Amino acid sequence: EALPVFCGFAVKGSLQDPRFLPDPKDWDEAMGMPDWKDWVKSAKAERRNLRQRQSFRVLKLREVKRLIAKKVKIHTAKNVMKKKINAQGNPYRHKSRASFRGFTEIPRFDFHETFAAVASSAVVRLIVALGIGAGLTIRQLDVVGAYLYAPMAEELYMWAPEGIAKFEGECWQLLSQIYGTRQAGAGWKDHFVKLLKEFGFVAVNMDETLFVLRDEVSDRVIILCLYVDDAILADNWPSRVNKLLQFLATKIEVTDEGALHWYLAVSYKYNLDGTKIFAGQTAYIEKVARAHGIDPNAQKGPSTPMDARFTVRREDVPNDDEVDLELRTKVKRLLGSLLFPSGWCRPDCSYATHRLARHAAKPWQDIYDAALRILKYMVATKDYGIQFSKLPEDRHGHKLNELYCFVDSSFADDPINSRSTIGYVIFMNGGPVAYKTKLAPTLVGSSTHAELAAACMASQDVVQLRAILAALGFPQDGPTPMYEDNESCIAIANNKRSTHNKHIDVRYEIIREYVRKMEIVFVSIGTADQLADFLTKALGKVKFKACADGVVVDGSEFYE
Repeated sequence: EALPVFCGFAVKGSLQDPRFLPDPKDWDEAMGMPDWKDWVKSAKAERRNLRQRQSFRVLKLREVKRLIAKKVKIHTAKNVMKKKINAQGNPYRHKSRASFRGFTEIPRFDFHETFAAVASSAVVRLIVALGIGAGLTIRQLDVVGAYLYAPMAEELYMWAPEGIAKFEGECWQLLSQIYGTRQAGAGWKDHFVKLLKEFGFVAVNMDETLFVLRDEVSDRVIILCLYVDDAILADNWPSRVNKLLQFLATKIEVTDEGALHWYLAVSYKYNLDGTKIFAGQTAYIEKVARAHGIDPNAQKGPSTPMDARFTVRREDVPNDDEVDLELRTKVKRLLGSLLFPSGWCRPDCSYATHRLARHAAKPWQDIYDAALRILKYMVATKDYGIQFSKLPEDRHGHKLNELYCFVDSSFADDPINSRSTIGYVIFMNGGPVAYKTKLAPTLVGSSTHAELAAACMASQDVVQLRAILAALGFPQDGPTPMYEDNESCIAIANNKRSTHNKHIDVRYEIIREYVRKMEIVFVSIGTADQLADFLTKALGKVKFKACADGVVVDGSEFYE
């Protein structure tokens, strides 16, 4: 039975049940919803919060007229309304946000720096894996109204957004950074970094979102990973953490949300003895399924995210004037929703989503059908995710806190431009801390060349992760194993030259440098044991399951 549709979204349950209604696009739409009173309360709370932080000054009418006479730009803003979702996928709070329309700002006049501290998914997974492996306590922090703490260096004015404004035509001068301004993220990062350094933290040079505080004598450590206004703390120093929270409380409003359980729409669960941690996105997958008319509780689905026989012919790609604009919007919206879990907790869907994303600009019906197949597979396996464990030897036979990598490539498999597909997965403590599927940036002349391109990209990520671990106080004992199934690639990496590989690009010499420095070591494996194989091509059911079982796990056995 088809799910009911409201404002273009398929929703579950009665339209009068506000839990399953989509978020309103504007204030008029919000006022027509059954939960309109909640949106009014949230808008009043947002204005009260901005007032308490002294984030703006209401201009008098004569001041506004003077600005208009001087042709000073007064920017517009929007009341962005979202329902906050918990780990079970249920809304628990209505949130209004006065959001500045930053796209109207002029570079070097209205703003200068725009860098925000956004930790990559690989860094977040690395901290979680290290935390569970090193026996650290992992907790999450949330800063309330983070951007509002950073002062506004530029002179900016805006019309107050509808619902938050007290009267029509209310104009504000911004006194602090506000959500939506191009420079807000950079301003908040600079402010928060100053606080951390004042407390004694040191920034990790390899990643500007990581900070560490160590006591070399007692071997105690606090690691902080920052994603804008959300942070992960991993530590074995509880007394110092308490002092950190007390210090931050005197400067900003920060909430200690306890053990890591729900961070950036990823749910974290533990086994009974706390030696394993599982990361999954069941609630998010269910939300995406509802939005695209798929039953989120479906038990059966495809056995693989992509049919092994799926292929694209050059003549299938429509010309620019033949593109179905409505279909393109549907495809982009669906693939955009699928790329998020594929990049965080579902490496088994990474190749399929990235393969289809190559054609998102000029899609046809087969692309949309293949994207729906990925979603149906995700729904049927919605409890799948990644796991890290604290075991002397993990499920692949490697010791605690040891990095190791599987790397593979598919030679000239793209029928449109004949480029190769690169895939690799880097493990630690039994789970993938980094993985990637990517079209090679250039054409290559042989399968060996393709494997070298993959090994080069993978080795650079491995070396960076090794440097981060060393900076955090957990250096690797020896070179990182790189599992490769191409003997010629291994021979070249080990500096065995031949006239047959003169065409190999000079830039891949960096692999030899890493081998000489004992950063990496290549290990030959059979193709049947190559876990990165499903990141380079669409596989049949048996081979796909063999790869997926080595990377993802079923999280239904874990507890909150």
